[in-house]
Amino acid sequence: MSKSSVNKSKLNSIVSVLDFGAVGDNSTDDYSAFQQAIDNVASAGGGTVQCVGGKTYRLTAGPIVKDKVLLDLNGATLRLTLVGTGGYDYGVRVRNYASVINGTISVESSGTVGSQAGIHAAIDIGPMYGDGGTVASPSAEEGVTGWTLRNLKLSTNRDGKVAIQVIGGANNGLIDNIEVPSSSTCAGAVHLDWGFVGNISSSDVPTSRANFNAGTAYTTHPNNIIIRNIKIGSLSRTKSGVDTGSDLVRLSGVYNVTVQNINAVQCTYAAVRVTSGDLGFEFALAAVKPLGMLGIRWDNIAVQNTTDGWLIYCDSLADNVAAAVSGVGYSPLMAPLMETDLVVNQVTGKGSGGASASPGLYVIQIKGAVYTNINATGYSHGCLVDEQVFNVQIHGRFYANRGHGIYIHHGTFKPQDVLVMSGTSCYQNGQDAGFSNPAGICVEGSVRCRVDGAQLGHRTAASETTQSYGLFLSTVTKATDFEAENCHAFSVKAGGTAYLLLGTLDYGLVRLFRNNSVESAIATKIGGVAIIPINRFMGTDGVDRAHHTASRTILTADITPTAGSWVTGDVIFYSNPPAGKTGTRCETAGSPGTWAQF
Repeated sequence: MSKSSVNKSKLNSIVSVLDFGAVGDNSTDDYSAFQQAIDNVASAGGGTVQCVGGKTYRLTAGPIVKDKVLLDLNGATLRLTLVGTGGYDYGVRVRNYASVINGTISVESSGTVGSQAGIHAAIDIGPMYGDGGTVASPSAEEGVTGWTLRNLKLSTNRDGKVAIQVIGGANNGLIDNIEVPSSSTCAGAVHLDWGFVGNISSSDVPTSRANFNAGTAYTTHPNNIIIRNIKIGSLSRTKSGVDTGSDLVRLSGVYNVTVQNINAVQCTYAAVRVTSGDLGFEFALAAVKPLGMLGIRWDNIAVQNTTDGWLIYCDSLADNVAAAVSGVGYSPLMAPLMETDLVVNQVTGKGSGGASASPGLYVIQIKGAVYTNINATGYSHGCLVDEQVFNVQIHGRFYANRGHGIYIHHGTFKPQDVLVMSGTSCYQNGQDAGFSNPAGICVEGSVRCRVDGAQLGHRTAASETTQSYGLFLSTVTKATDFEAENCHAFSVKAGGTAYLLLGTLDYGLVRLFRNNSVESAIATKIGGVAIIPINRFMGTDGVDRAHHTASRTILTADITPTAGSWVTGDVIFYSNPPAGKTGTRCETAGSPGTWAQF
């Protein structure tokens, strides 16, 4: 059938690319035929453009799948031979209520391309940076909605490019049942990144603020997108610095995004990656600002090997905004550290186990997140909770890592209100023989952190040959208002200690230590602390007081602590009470103050 004889009434149903001159011999350039077929269907109000299964169609440019058009590859392959000499070369682009399904798209690119990951990707949704248009006339690619990508095998041969790039305000999309084969150059399976309309520069925050205030520019953010059922081979691109290597899925500056059922052989940067982006939502439209970084959910992610990368890397800090605040005195429109309700559940991965291994779960610069059912082994630490972390909950199995199972610490910007949840298991950590004092859970510089119901050490004592401590509160940079309750130490390395809580003089830094237990095989129940905290509370007079327990033999004259600062009403209960006495109470505040038995 000739192109001119195509009946437009047919375009509302199914049209073959053969009707527009496509050959599918893996040699002829079929780009024009594909684009004409799509244009005709779009002009008729939408419909399906279908390929012939088994054929390979060579295209020298990526077609634009326009509004309400479904491109059904029907088992065929699109081979995009892009040259990239004219600047941006897109792969297949998808617009409003359009879909691409059922086939293979491979990019075999040559020539010079730009640095953006979406250039020469297999599928692009949204404009590249700088192509968002103006406020008066946004790009046709900006804010595409209602799109679907399903049942596809996608690849690109260009270093640093990705299989699927979604950028800007793309929304209400579905990415389902995607396969990305092994590659030493691919930077990731799916990347979602913020974009902008008008003149926004992540490196010039004050000028961007002026443009935003003038109403000539704003940032755009992917939202209401589901990514699920992604199968990925070995993405082995070398990690050599920031934003290098390969992610499985990356979310930057998004909201209301769900990622489910990702299975991969290898990545080198991160399996789960969430960031607020350089500018966060500082220059988002007013209706979007309150939604920033909310509604992000991950579930059922597995990667066999992350080499020296992270299993999970999440932050909610607009780092360029924060840098402008400290560097040029910039006054932000919203706090650079954004509140999130991030949930990451059921993530499993293995690090290299080598000296260059990264932390598995890396929690840094984030305010509000829940990590549950995390399984991390072979990392520098199974979990590292670092600077500017607030209101985070952690649960999982952290075992056979080089250092600690869970390490909570920062000397300057101390993590606050971190909860290690009941059922968390930490064992056989300390695999690096040169690492001193390896613990299931190590807590240093932090405020109001709590461990509740952790299981420490291997259940079979003979199998615990590396982890020296169950729970270790170091004296290096001390935790304050720490709580531990309902924990159980199954085993420690020979000569180790189940619970080591700071030093003998740090009485006031542990707020609660209650109902913690050990197996009978561990001789030392509590090590390194002469007085065991039981409870800390505020009296009706507003004074913070504490209850402890201790043996009389470590007190002066069996009554008075040897050091520490105490307040009137502090109590030490005797673990070996004499007849008629229960403990000793601080009568006059001081260091150590005056005490009397009761």
